[in-house]
Amino acid sequence: MRSLGSTLGSTFVFIFAPLAQVRVAPRIARPQNLKRKEVTMLNPALRAQEIPNLQDFLASTVRHVKTLHATLSAVMTDVAAIRRTLLEEPEDVLQYKSNLLAAIETAKPLVNEALQSYDEMIRQIQGLKEWRN
Repeated sequence: MRSLGSTLGSTFVFIFAPLAQVRVAPRIARPQNLKRKEVTMLNPALRAQEIPNLQDFLASTVRHVKTLHATLSAVMTDVAAIRRTLLEEPEDVLQYKSNLLAAIETAKPLVNEALQSYDEMIRQIQGLKEWRN
């Protein structure tokens, strides 16, 4: 079975790893006169033992995911309000504000629950006394 990476002509590795990076050049045929563009990817060869404090790293990663989730939720809410405004009455831009408030009220409980879940996950990670693979 061929992987998605080999199908696309590049190998992609999806892993959380700290700052160590490797350079990977995509395998695409190019004319000789063009410079080779390199793509920076995280080093998949890192092991848990090579990370100085795995608990802090995991907690930090979850905090970043939490922030991205909140930002994405805000963007999705704004897009929903714009879509509703344009579909109902494109000329009435003043309706956008009420649509945005309605979308915020609809999304607020879901976002709050997700953020509380992230907080709980961070507390659990920080509460671990020892982390072993």
